[in-house]
Amino acid sequence: MQHNFRSHPDLLQALNHLFAQSDQPFRSDIRYEAVSAGKPQHDIFLPSPLEGEGLGVRGISPLRFWDWNTLDEGYNSPAVQERIAEAVANDIARLLNAGREGIARIGERPVESRDIAVLVRENQQGEQIKRALLARGIASVQKSRDSIFCTREASDFRAVLRAIAEPGNEAALKQALVTQLFGFTAEDLFALDETPAILEAELEAFHRWHKTWHSQGFMPMFRQWMLQRQRYAHLLALADGERRLTNLLHLAELIHTESRLQGHGMHALIRWLQQKAEAGEQDEAHELRLESDENLVQITTIHKSKGLEYGIVYCPYLWAERDAKASTWFSWYDRDTDAGMSRLQAEAFASDAALKCFREAEQAESLRLLYVALTRAKYHCTIALVSGRINQFDYYSALGWLLFGKLPQGREILGKLRKDGMQPDERQRLMHAQLTQLVEQSAGGISHEVLPVEETRVYYQADSGEWQSSIRRYQPRYVPVPKVGSFSGLTSGKDDERPDYDTLVVVPVAERSRSEAFPRGAKAGSCLHKMLEELDFTQALAPSRTAYCYPR
Repeated sequence: MQHNFRSHPDLLQALNHLFAQSDQPFRSDIRYEAVSAGKPQHDIFLPSPLEGEGLGVRGISPLRFWDWNTLDEGYNSPAVQERIAEAVANDIARLLNAGREGIARIGERPVESRDIAVLVRENQQGEQIKRALLARGIASVQKSRDSIFCTREASDFRAVLRAIAEPGNEAALKQALVTQLFGFTAEDLFALDETPAILEAELEAFHRWHKTWHSQGFMPMFRQWMLQRQRYAHLLALADGERRLTNLLHLAELIHTESRLQGHGMHALIRWLQQKAEAGEQDEAHELRLESDENLVQITTIHKSKGLEYGIVYCPYLWAERDAKASTWFSWYDRDTDAGMSRLQAEAFASDAALKCFREAEQAESLRLLYVALTRAKYHCTIALVSGRINQFDYYSALGWLLFGKLPQGREILGKLRKDGMQPDERQRLMHAQLTQLVEQSAGGISHEVLPVEETRVYYQADSGEWQSSIRRYQPRYVPVPKVGSFSGLTSGKDDERPDYDTLVVVPVAERSRSEAFPRGAKAGSCLHKMLEELDFTQALAPSRTAYCYPR
C-alpha cells in the first residue's frame, strides 16, 4: 500500500525515515515500504515544554524521542518506569491545559482528552499510567477484558462488606473507612481514636446496616448505605467517578443475583467475591462500557490497538522488553525441512537451533508490534527510550534494534550492563551520536529530547459539566370524554358519571370520519371479523347484507 489515509504527511515522512535506518526492520523478508499521505489532514500545533519553544515559534515535532539519560547508580527498571509514567502524565496535563487556553489545537479546535492515547505492552503498565493521570486530575479509560471482580472498587467493597458483616470488629471498621468508598484520611482516623462519640456513631451505623442485610437482604442494605452516606455524590466528585460508580453498581447487581440464586449468607458472599477475584474469570462480568469513556484519555495494549487510530500517541515502555524465554512447551518454525514445518517442542529437550529459531521469531514479532504502535498516531507520537544507567538491565528491545542494531557496536550497545562489558557512558555516547544523526537527517520531523523529570506535578481541572436534573412532564395522548354530572352529586362531593334524567343536556358531537365513528372494543372487532368472514363477495350485496349484516 503506497498511500496512508490515516496519518499526517509530516508524521509519515518521519516514520519513513525511522524505518529506513535498518535494511531488515522486521528481521525477516518483510520490507518496509515508504508511504505517502492519501488525503490532506488538519494542521496541528502542540506547544513544546522546552524554554523558548511553543510560544508561537514552533511546536513539538511529529515524532519525538524522550531519553532517560541519567548515569547515576541506584536505578532499576521499575523506578525508571515510574519516572517515565510521571513525565507522560505531566505532559498530557500540560497539553490539555494548553488546549483549554486555545494554544494546543488540531485544525481549528482545541486538543481534548479523547485525542490522546497511551499504548503499553502489559495491563500492569497501563495501571501505572492510569494512577499517574488520576493524581493530576485526568480521567482515563483502560481498555481491557479484566473481570469486574479484579477492580479497585471490588477490593474496597469487600472490605466494606466485611466490616458490615462483623459490625463489632474495629479493625475491619477502620479498614473499610480508609477505602475510597468512604474516603477517611489520617486525620479522620485520629479523630476516630480520640473521640469516642465518633467511633460509637460509626459502629452504630455499621450495626444498622448489618441488621438490614440480615433481615431484608443485600440490596436493601446496599441502597440504604449508598443513600445515608451520600455515596453517589461522593464518587461522582472524583476525576474518574463515573467509572467507579458504574463498577460499584455492577458489583452490587452481581452480588444480589448470586444471593438470590444461591441463598448465600454474608460471609459466604464475601468468600465468593474473594474467590472470583483470585480466579480472574473473564466472562460476562467484565467492566461495563460507558459512552463517556470515548471522551477520556485512552490506555490500551498494543495488541488491542491494531486497526485503531488516535490523534496523539505516547509509547512510554517500548524500551522495556522482556527477554523471550521458552516455556515448558513452545512452538518454533523449522526451516531445514523441504517445505518448512511448525514443531511443538519440550523446553527440557530443545536443541540450541530450536531455541535460536524461537527467539528470532519472538524478536520479529516484537518488531511487528513496534510498527503497530508507531503507526497508530494520526498527528504526533512520543516514544520513551533509555540511554542512562539501569542496574541488571538488558538493553535489547525492538526499538533499540531498529535504532542501533546496524551499528558496528550494536551487539554491545544492546547487551546487558556488566562490569567487563561496555561502560554506561560509552554506550550513551554511541546512542546519542546515532540519534543526533537521525534527527539531523529528518528535516525537522524527529526530535531527541531529555526526559523532563519535574519535581512538581502539573494538574488539570476538567470542565465540571454542571447539569440540572428535571422531571419530564406527562402529556396525555387521549382526548377527555365529555361527562354529565348532577348538581346534587357535586354538592355532596360525589361526581356521578351516569346521565342525569332530570335535565336533558345536549352535548354537541363533532363531525367525525367513518373510521373514527366506528365503535371501539373487542365486540365491535369480532362483529366486523364475523361479517367479513361470512359475506360472499361473489354474490349480490343486497341478499348478503340482509342475511349477515342486519340483526336477526
